Amino acid sequence: MNTPQPVDLNRLKGILGASKAIMNKVESGNFETGHVDPRGLTEDGVAQLQSEGVTRPASQTGAAQYTNEMVMNSNLPEAIKKAMIDKPIPQLTGPSYTFSLDDVSDIAHEKKMGLPKTPTKIVNESRSNQGDLITISKTQLNEMVNNMVNEKLLEHFTKSYNKTLTEETVKRTITTLINEGKIAPKKKTL
Repeated sequence: MNTPQPVDLNRLKGILGASKAIMNKVESGNFETGHVDPRGLTEDGVAQLQSEGVTRPASQTGAAQYTNEMVMNSNLPEAIKKAMIDKPIPQLTGPSYTFSLDDVSDIAHEKKMGLPKTPTKIVNESRSNQGDLITISKTQLNEMVNNMVNEKLLEHFTKSYNKTLTEETVKRTITTLINEGKIAPKKKTL
């Protein structure tokens, strides 16, 4: 495998500088639209452009960088070996030079990139003096209704439970006292 040429830092700085200028235009909203032929976004439109003589840019992939002998000596399944020999896979060469942000520090700014800003929701409030009329959100209304219902239910069940508990307790106590013979039931008179 051949060692690729080192990256030209001046060219890289130019590319990054142009990219930053585009980003600044997009962030500020100072740009124009309509520079893309909309026909190029659909298959029918692409066919129409090709019939007019427009061609796609040439692919920048390199030729296969493995030999048939290398494929045959590999541990790949036979079907894959056959496919690799019949239709060689182009191998892309990547940069062997590593760089840091120090290499492009003259175009970089101290401003750190963050998440895109989310639009803020504007809430308009108005007050009017119309007696008992108030304006609240659905969430606040639901919370108030839930609290009121819970209070009333708690009050109702507390009263009901206390009454039932008291009646049941009295009945059990009287039954126990009668069974123990400590009190006698009142005899009915005719």
